[in-house]
Amino acid sequence: MKVFLLDDEDNARSTVKSYLLNSSIEVSELKEANSVATALEVLSSFKPDLAFLDINLPDGLSFDILARIGLDNINFKIIFISAYDTYAIKAFKFNAIDYILKPVDPQEFTLSIQRASHNLQSHEQLQNLKEDFTNEAQALNKLVLKDNQSIRIVDIHEIIRCQSENNYTLFSLKDGEQILITRTLKDYEDILKGKLFFRPHKSHLINLKHLKKYDKADGGQIEMSDGSTVPLSRFKKDIFMKVLDKL
Repeated sequence: MKVFLLDDEDNARSTVKSYLLNSSIEVSELKEANSVATALEVLSSFKPDLAFLDINLPDGLSFDILARIGLDNINFKIIFISAYDTYAIKAFKFNAIDYILKPVDPQEFTLSIQRASHNLQSHEQLQNLKEDFTNEAQALNKLVLKDNQSIRIVDIHEIIRCQSENNYTLFSLKDGEQILITRTLKDYEDILKGKLFFRPHKSHLINLKHLKKYDKADGGQIEMSDGSTVPLSRFKKDIFMKVLDKL
């Protein structure tokens, strides 16, 4: 994840950086600024995934930066950090993930990072699914599954769902057969990218062509064509509803 950090106080930037180092996200690149002017200069070439923005700066407000960029051109997620709560309503007009008050509480920071991570994953997954729907005709239709006993070549359309079993993946096929493979679910999520598969929960990957029903009760349950049910993570609910609109 590429991160941009804007604050005119050196100590405040150091605090956020230390919290980032101990967070669940992997930062591939981090750029800093301490004013509206330097922020605009950095953002003219740097394209972050996530931005931490102080609001009050020596030469203006961070809102001025966002206004210059334009709402339609803001392609990064925002977490505002401020000593004042008076700007909260305006902050969320820029689709902010969170608004943290100084001094930054480490637990609150951790929750914000979790929201940002899920938000970015959902955004990426939705973009991938848009490509899936567009390029479905170009997709390959076979998958090679190797276990200790045999090598199976399976028609992708015959796969109803995949379930994580620690470092194994259990495939459930249309004919009722189940195959346990010594690869992780994440591996198959990557392999099946572009094939209309969706991960509604950390332990499940489903074939959208075998989606039968969505039950909102009990936190959300997805029923597949073979009668099996899969839980829907609350972090994936919004993107799943967008997926349903496209089916």
